[in-house]
Amino acid sequence: MRVIIWAALVLTAGQAHAACEPVARANLKGCDFTNAKLENLDLRGANLSGARMAGANVKFTNLTEAVMAGADLKGADLFHATLDRADLTGADLRKANLFGTNLIEAKAARVDLSGAFLKDILAEGIDLSGANLKGVYMLRGVLTGAKLVGANLSGTDMTGADLENADLTRANLTDAKLSGASARFARFVSADLTGADFTHADIIHAVWDQARNVPPSVMGALAARFGAEERR
Repeated sequence: MRVIIWAALVLTAGQAHAACEPVARANLKGCDFTNAKLENLDLRGANLSGARMAGANVKFTNLTEAVMAGADLKGADLFHATLDRADLTGADLRKANLFGTNLIEAKAARVDLSGAFLKDILAEGIDLSGANLKGVYMLRGVLTGAKLVGANLSGTDMTGADLENADLTRANLTDAKLSGASARFARFVSADLTGADFTHADIIHAVWDQARNVPPSVMGALAARFGAEERR
């Protein structure tokens, strides 16, 4: 009887291990990968919703179309990882490293990226509606056509970023840095621009309807752009 019980326990443990094996298209829902080494893996299409990945090494890993809704990725290292069309809805990415990460057309509504490092990210068409990006460093980030409706971008450094056709309706841009950014055709409808810096930004055809506390740098950027056009 004892042998049978022991064998059953071994089998159960083996099944649990297999259930959380990080491979492409695996069901890894709720798995614990805290501080795990997941570097350079193929996790395309994997279900990681609710997974615990705080502090994990996810460098260069392919997470294209992975489902990571509600996942805990606090402090995780996603250096040059690929999350194109991934679902990060409500995920926790506070203080995570996303340097050079691909997030093209990712679903990231209500994600918490506060304090994260997003330099040189490639995130065209990403949905960051209601996301928290407070204090994010996003130098030269590419967010063409991004949806940032109601997002918290207070104190975010988007120097040199590409925000063409982005929708920042009702976004909080208090003290945000957009110096040298390209925001052509971007929408800042009802956005809070208190203390935001648009020095040398390209904001031709941007929409400012009902924007609050528009800073002098907006008029300066427009004057500089139109002045350049007239001199041609």
